[in-house]
Amino acid sequence: MSFSIGLPNLIIGLRESLEAGLVITILLAAIRRGTGDRRDIAAIWIGVVAALSVSISAAVVLTAGLDALPATGQSILSGLLGLLAVVLVTRMIFTMRATARTMKRDITEKVTAGAQLGTAALMLTAFTAVARESLEATLFLWTASRQTGDASGALVGAVVGIALGLGLAYLLYRRALSLNLATFFTYTAVLLAVVIAGILAYSIGELQNVGWIPGRTAVAWDVSASIDASSWWMAIITALTGIAVHMTVIQVTAWVAYLVVVLWCLFRVPASAPAADGEPSRFDAVARRIAGGGKVVGALILIVPIAIAATVATLLPKSVSTESTVTVADGSCGADAAVTSAGAHTFTVVNKSSRTGEVTFEDVAGNILGEIETLAPKTSAPMHASIPAGNFRFHCAMAGTAPAYSPVIAVSGVDDAPLPTPKAPVSDADLQGPADALRADVLTRLSALHDASQALAAAVASGDTAAAQQRWRDAIWIWQQSSASYRAFGELGDAVGGEPWGLPGGVDDPSFRGLRRLEYGLWNGQSTEVLAPIAARLTTDVDALRAAVAAHDDRVALDPKDIPLRAHEVLEEAERHLTNGFSDLGAGTEYFETDAMIANTRVVLACLEPLLTARAPQLLAQSQAALDHLQQVLTATARTPQGTWLSRHQISPDQRLAINAALSSTLEVLAQLPGVLEPPLARTPGGN
Repeated sequence: MSFSIGLPNLIIGLRESLEAGLVITILLAAIRRGTGDRRDIAAIWIGVVAALSVSISAAVVLTAGLDALPATGQSILSGLLGLLAVVLVTRMIFTMRATARTMKRDITEKVTAGAQLGTAALMLTAFTAVARESLEATLFLWTASRQTGDASGALVGAVVGIALGLGLAYLLYRRALSLNLATFFTYTAVLLAVVIAGILAYSIGELQNVGWIPGRTAVAWDVSASIDASSWWMAIITALTGIAVHMTVIQVTAWVAYLVVVLWCLFRVPASAPAADGEPSRFDAVARRIAGGGKVVGALILIVPIAIAATVATLLPKSVSTESTVTVADGSCGADAAVTSAGAHTFTVVNKSSRTGEVTFEDVAGNILGEIETLAPKTSAPMHASIPAGNFRFHCAMAGTAPAYSPVIAVSGVDDAPLPTPKAPVSDADLQGPADALRADVLTRLSALHDASQALAAAVASGDTAAAQQRWRDAIWIWQQSSASYRAFGELGDAVGGEPWGLPGGVDDPSFRGLRRLEYGLWNGQSTEVLAPIAARLTTDVDALRAAVAAHDDRVALDPKDIPLRAHEVLEEAERHLTNGFSDLGAGTEYFETDAMIANTRVVLACLEPLLTARAPQLLAQSQAALDHLQQVLTATARTPQGTWLSRHQISPDQRLAINAALSSTLEVLAQLPGVLEPPLARTPGGN
């Protein structure tokens, strides 16, 4: 437990309990100065207790419901409730700013009206006022504990804050303390706004993780390799502000925008005027309609929330997750691991060793139910798993050491909720088939490129620029389907399709050659004498690359483990170099080449289809649908009815944005493929 984790909850607990405490004390004072009837005072306390019971019931239902959900459902619920907490607490900030000066008068008027209606109205007044504050606090505290992952620290902070708030309310009631409530609520609102901005960023991150909000791969920063997220100072920053070691662009944008808007409104926009004296609220009308119920209303206020909470808890799946700690140390793996029964389980995996590694939870056949891909020394991370009855163990693959296993864990019991099928680990042997299939396709493409380069050389030598430009388009189309993205073929690939950026002489550098060099010359009026030797050498370079691919040369990156990466790297290259015009040296074929790279991605996906069908058929279908949508947008936007491809300068900015949006959304889907098909570290040669 860290004190820093409790600070945000202390702030919200202080504010909400002070607000609720002020309401209670003003109600009691008004009754004592008015009727003084003990039954009226008892009615107020019944309303308070009922409100607290509703809040506690809500917290129990939220926690039980969350733990009964799978990991995806947990992220969705946490994200949506976090956004709801942002809305409610933001509303509370501005409501208290507007009503702090007139709170006592407003509540006293309600008490006077309630006394005329009977104890039911007084009870409902107390219940409504306290329930609003306590439910807001419950939702915020629940979300904050999910954000930090430390329920005990969040609880301690909340308890301390609530105690301080109630203490302040009591001192104000006894007139032992003078406090300018408007000033107090304004300046604590600043601190609260920073905390809520962090909750907003956290909620967006949860929804990005499940694909409900785009931009998961658009990272603003990731300093996890250099900053320990569990260090005391980083824990304080994250707890108070929500700023983490890894944040997306959308998270950062939302964080900044929220603070700017809220602080501007807080200090620059005048507070709205409270309701005019005697103006009835909607609550007053409701109170008058139900006040005639007397004791029946009081009983319902107490019984209904408890009955609803009990019913919901009963109907929830019984597979409530349990939690336990699993320790990885030098020479041991999960010796303390324990699972009491089948169902959802959360392990906190603590790496006390001196090495980074991968930890998986699997059955004795090696099928994976949960995994942490990278666990740094002296850190911990949660692992969620839905566990059926059977025998299981932890598998630790720490860098530089032999794989280690925990003792076999026998799990008994029957879980009522459907459990996912364990994911069979992917091995190098599994990826060898797709690698061989892709290599065969590359060789076919390079053979076609050999013929196209010869035709290009002949056209250049003839001096027919138009014919040479068409032969160049034929060649570049084939090249962009050969899986050459991200310099997969190294220097041999650079000789065929490398770009001049980074060379000392740029486009005039003597080492710049290949298709891009010919593009520059053909579209910038260079002579046949200059270009003919370059075109002739292209065929030689293509043949050298083809021979290296056929010979499994180490200079050519077609390692089986790299094949899943090709599924998204091909179009990622298009996004980085083509659609923004970075690679254009005059031909204006950005979208023409992107279309070829879509075809290349389909080839890679077809090579991986057997593995994806067995492990992630839904992701395979989503990937194919995303490629279909991208190609449809690209063709409709950048290709004429006659079949001519336009350049990015020949379409409007809105059309370019439409293509970029379709490409980005496709990459969001394809980026999930490597994670599904990545061989566990412990099962790859040299992975130890």
